[in-house]
Amino acid sequence: MFARLKRKIRRKIQSVLGCSECLASLNSLERNIESRLIDIGQRLRAADDFEAFIQSLSSIRLEVTNKCNYHCPMCPHDAMTRPKGFLSLEDLDWMLKNISAFRPEYDGDVNLQGSGEPLLDKDLPAKVALIKRHLPKSQVWIITTLGVRRQQKWFESLIEAGLDKIAVSCYGYDRGSYHCAHGLDNFELVMLNCDILSEVNKEYGIEISYKGMFSNYPGVEIAEKFKFLLEPLDCDAYDSFKQKMVNRGFIFTNSCLDNYGAGNITNLERPLRPCSVHNGKLSRVLQIDWDGRVIPCCRITNQEIILGDLRTQSLREICGGGAWLDFKRAHQRLDLREAYPYCWRCLQDASHWDKFTP
Repeated sequence: MFARLKRKIRRKIQSVLGCSECLASLNSLERNIESRLIDIGQRLRAADDFEAFIQSLSSIRLEVTNKCNYHCPMCPHDAMTRPKGFLSLEDLDWMLKNISAFRPEYDGDVNLQGSGEPLLDKDLPAKVALIKRHLPKSQVWIITTLGVRRQQKWFESLIEAGLDKIAVSCYGYDRGSYHCAHGLDNFELVMLNCDILSEVNKEYGIEISYKGMFSNYPGVEIAEKFKFLLEPLDCDAYDSFKQKMVNRGFIFTNSCLDNYGAGNITNLERPLRPCSVHNGKLSRVLQIDWDGRVIPCCRITNQEIILGDLRTQSLREICGGGAWLDFKRAHQRLDLREAYPYCWRCLQDASHWDKFTP
């Protein structure tokens, strides 16, 4: 329609004016109008994309810290080079106001793990309370090793602040197997914290799950250095330990080995297809590091891809902005090799993750 209108206006002006200077001015005006129309179109598409994202948002992954004392072989933490720190209460308050302004009735989950151990954060109860104040319908939970000494009153204050769920990550059933799996001799401390949590939860009754030893995806070959993690699965001592955890009131869950390409389901032969950050589970996730940087997914350990900064930008500026939209559209087209080589390697074959293991 615009092209027909443009031709009609051009013929009319040419018939009236006819001079070369006027035609040059007309060409300049046309280019200016086209540029403005393209800009308007892009803004409208960005607004539509933002509204679609904010309404589909189902998970906020909010890193309270990226510090951790553990050296788990299946975890990328020891390969992390970005600065380590804690999310401040001031920054968290600003981020939550930012998010709740667009989705005040958000009822999805808020996971406070990220790439660190949340129990290292002494302000964790205050942060849970702040989240519940801004997003009262959200489900707030943590994944923890329980490898930090905390008193019973601290756990009580955490639950009273509004924590809905705790997932305990523990891949050993005695001191020896625990040290192999986590690189730290913390088994007795973890068991002490499990007893404290079990006692506390008799009053509060929140969901506490226990992530035990790894299983494996069918048809996926486990890397040799991780096979020891599967050995206890048929062990009588491990079965006995599982039962003790269930008796403590924990819900037992078995985890698939899922990091560094040493048991990742993406190692299976399959056609190259867009990652779920484009139009799947991860497309409904907002991933925020402790310093406010927004990243596409939890595997971006060292912020190789940054989509925005919630400390200085609004959620609309980030999720409707150029970096976000460029990233999403590149995934849609599978045009990743040059602009997003990290994603390209991951989509082709997750075995490359093994290279980043210390």
